[in-house]
Amino acid sequence: MRNYIALFELDKENKTVGVVFPDLPGCFSSGKDFDEAYLNAHEAVSLYAQEIKNMPEPRSLEQIKDTWDDWKEWSQNKNIIVSSITYIPASKHKKYTIYIDSSIMDRIDRISKNRSSFLTDAALALLENKITC
Repeated sequence: MRNYIALFELDKENKTVGVVFPDLPGCFSSGKDFDEAYLNAHEAVSLYAQEIKNMPEPRSLEQIKDTWDDWKEWSQNKNIIVSSITYIPASKHKKYTIYIDSSIMDRIDRISKNRSSFLTDAALALLENKITC
């Protein structure tokens, strides 16, 4: 698990929120508001990781302030939020035993040919949207 610094910038003119990652050159995202930008930022980091394979080590905010060429320009902007985005590398699949109501499994089987993929996709959708059960 790695935590990358994300800089969120409010673009008042376009009414959007942009996101850049100082440790991930070329990786950026946006959204219509902070919540959407935050969710899209996770997706951007995942797609970036798939593309480059070897993710760089994340730096601390202090290191970014000292070494990132664009920090001075960014720090002058009064509309930024500094946050972190967690990247968890994909790992190999592992078998688990779960207990689930048979009527729910029947409903899943009616719409999906692969229970594991369905349950994985559903879990990720909930996790990425921060919905609690």
